[in-house]
Amino acid sequence: MQTHSVNSLAEEFEVDRGTLVKALRNIPPDAEKTKGRPTWKTSTAMRALEAHRRRVGRVDSPRTGRATTGNRDDNWHDPLLMRLFSEWDVAETAMRKLKTLAERRKAAIALGPKLAHMDAMSRKRGVENGNDEELTQLRCDQLYRVYLRGFEECCAWTTTEVWQNLEK
Repeated sequence: MQTHSVNSLAEEFEVDRGTLVKALRNIPPDAEKTKGRPTWKTSTAMRALEAHRRRVGRVDSPRTGRATTGNRDDNWHDPLLMRLFSEWDVAETAMRKLKTLAERRKAAIALGPKLAHMDAMSRKRGVENGNDEELTQLRCDQLYRVYLRGFEECCAWTTTEVWQNLEK
């Protein structure tokens, strides 16, 4: 399970750090780093950010600049998506524990279809659960990018190599 600091997550999600701090205020961390600072999985942080945006009642679309609102407060608890994210965490953790770079790369390539399925279902179920379609697509784009970035270090790939090996 890979976790990230608030600063790292804010940079990846392209949001103000303060906004993410508010979103994670009451969310228990998924892990703590050695310096005692809390860290969260990307899926945990994204769900918290979406819930925070719904609570404040307004989300500005980066493409249109118009305000949009979420339709429901708790639809991120979708059981299918929760199962897919849990399966992903187990598979990714197993891949990261492999001893050789060649084994990790082979396992990463094998995870490509699982990641593509998780991404497709997140997009589909997000809209089915009443989320704004544009916000759902943006969230899924960001999550997908964060998951791909997670392969760079453990597989010693560049961003381009990750895309080449794990294309949707």
